[in-house]
Amino acid sequence: MQDVFSYIFVETFCFVLLLVIFIKMNRNPSLEYEFKVLRLGIIVFFVYLTVDIISNLSRHHFIHFSWTLCTFADGMVLFSVCLLCFIWLIFTQASLNGKKVRNTGYLLLFAIPLFISALLCICSVKNGWLFYIDESGTYQRGPMFMLQLVIDYFYYTWSTVFAIWVFFSSENQLTRVKALTIAGYVLIPTVGGIAQVLVPGTPIVAMTIFIPTFLVFVNFQNTHIFKYILTGLNNRRRADIFLANLVNSIRKKNSYYIFLFDINNFKHINDEFGHLEGDKALEYTSRCLKAIADSYSGFLARYGGDEFIIIALEDNIPNPDYFVSELKLRLLEFCKNKALPYNLSLSVGYVKFDDPNMTADEIFAAADSKLYESKRKFHRVY
Repeated sequence: MQDVFSYIFVETFCFVLLLVIFIKMNRNPSLEYEFKVLRLGIIVFFVYLTVDIISNLSRHHFIHFSWTLCTFADGMVLFSVCLLCFIWLIFTQASLNGKKVRNTGYLLLFAIPLFISALLCICSVKNGWLFYIDESGTYQRGPMFMLQLVIDYFYYTWSTVFAIWVFFSSENQLTRVKALTIAGYVLIPTVGGIAQVLVPGTPIVAMTIFIPTFLVFVNFQNTHIFKYILTGLNNRRRADIFLANLVNSIRKKNSYYIFLFDINNFKHINDEFGHLEGDKALEYTSRCLKAIADSYSGFLARYGGDEFIIIALEDNIPNPDYFVSELKLRLLEFCKNKALPYNLSLSVGYVKFDDPNMTADEIFAAADSKLYESKRKFHRVY
């Protein structure tokens, strides 16, 4: 009896903490796809905890439900875990790709094991394939229970493999750190799941799912401290930290280009068309900058006001002038497609950072000086 109370206490404790996280997330909602996936995962986790608590209370005669309802609840518990594993895979890909998983065929392919799990859970209510309730009311594992574990660990394994692949293939240091962190998170529920199999009747799964959920939430909150809400880009604080870390990279024989961008006539856009349109101009510029920064594995931040910075490895940008021309062309095409009532253009200054004796402030000052020259040329013409 004491074990039952301990089990329910741990799951209730996880439920309360999860509710606090969910409330905090909804107070500061984000439009980012990975945020939405994380929130969906938390909702499914709520379902898992609620159904598992009710199932245990019923099985130990604290509340009374029919045998069929109790068995159905146990099936929901198993399926909820599988669904959480599937959501983790989608979250991993969204976090490391920075994009929605839009390919319907891809989603359907990876959802096949999930559908198999759903079918097994439904059929187990009558056939006992995955589990059954014996005459004494005790939960027992069925002959196909291990297949359910294989499906769960398939999703965790694929998530880990993808994260490790990103870690070794990406040249963006922030992405590499993020990939390694996500791969590390998977170890917690993986070990917890194995422990749950070896020691049944303990709330290990709930705890080991909650811990990475909490860590992802904390990491998400910390990330957004370093981001502008309007554009979703890294802010000046994150850029300064990134620049400071570059000094160590330079000592390892890596060279970088630092590009500074400034929106031309941004004050005129605000004065002539209003601040709402000015905000849109910032968003449009951010989109174009992000698209090209991602394609060159660069770090992008809004440095303040209408000023942006991109930092990328020299190996990724063999021709910096072509890089700048490509960006300006993308911005021009974007403006034409949007039929904007004003022209969006950028002044650009860039320098190569390959001197280990230079400080972050010195390299930024050099790039800023080049940007100032570019702006002077623009105002001479216009």
